[in-house]
Amino acid sequence: MSGLPRRPSAIAAVLAVALGACATGRLKPGFRPEGEVVDAEGWTPLGSDDLLALKRRSLLEAQKKAVEQVVGVFISGKTRVSQAAEVDENILGKVEGFVRRYEVLSEKREDGFYKTRV
Repeated sequence: MSGLPRRPSAIAAVLAVALGACATGRLKPGFRPEGEVVDAEGWTPLGSDDLLALKRRSLLEAQKKAVEQVVGVFISGKTRVSQAAEVDENILGKVEGFVRRYEVLSEKREDGFYKTRV
């Protein structure tokens, strides 16, 4: 039999390290070929809404902020003036992107807000 000698203990050690790295599963901030990983926090004011609605709104806000961090926000404004008096003002913010995968890192009530960190 020719070729390199097989060392079962070395192969097992390499597999153990590889599986251990995959098992953590936690997304780490930074650029990846499939997308960028960032931390973001969304806030929603506490009110009479149920807890599930607060969590949803806070999560959506955190996801929106994450996309804004990666791709930025396009802001445009328009003001209409008639006879030296402001009549109408419009400000538009536009973001194009999506969240492929997220992980909720923390949720809490603080200073009158429900906060979610992703």
